[in-house]
Amino acid sequence: MNSEFEIFSSNLPSFESQKNEVSDDESILDLDVNMLRQLASSCLDRHCVNTHRLTSGLNNEVHLLQFDNGPDCIAQFPLDPIHPVTKLASEVATMKYIAKNTKIKVPEMYDWDCSTNNIIKSPYILMKRLPGQHLYRLWDDLSHENKKSVLKQIANILFELWTDCKFKEIGCLYMDGVLSESIQEKASYLKGLFHSI
Repeated sequence: MNSEFEIFSSNLPSFESQKNEVSDDESILDLDVNMLRQLASSCLDRHCVNTHRLTSGLNNEVHLLQFDNGPDCIAQFPLDPIHPVTKLASEVATMKYIAKNTKIKVPEMYDWDCSTNNIIKSPYILMKRLPGQHLYRLWDDLSHENKKSVLKQIANILFELWTDCKFKEIGCLYMDGVLSESIQEKASYLKGLFHSI
């Protein structure tokens, strides 16, 4: 590896080489993958040819969506479909805010729906897949210099958040109009105004 190790690098192993590291456990969610492919194809205006569950954590399940052309996409689904409306709306707003107000790499948000009133019957976020791997999979094999480089990059990200994202109150970010009665409409999102609650 280079002495300057990049935490977001397209030179890291591809998804195909990571398949063996991914758990083959069945999806916790009862997703209709055909409807998921149809949704992704419609939202991204290209044909989704494959879906594969990448991982599941305490709060979310993550799927990789592959297309006949163009980059892969990540689909994130909350495991608790009852409570995620405000959490998911805040997550989308926060990622959009960071993308707009910093130089930190965050995935482009293609589409989201905080409700279950959609063809997959689950709240979701569709976002661009960023290159790279989980750091925990690489950490033990990194040289001391590469570990220092990674920690320096993380410190720079935290410093940028600290200096460029200041608020007068503690709370969550939401886009204007998102918490209205018809949250799934997304109220022509990102009118440039964010507020903290």
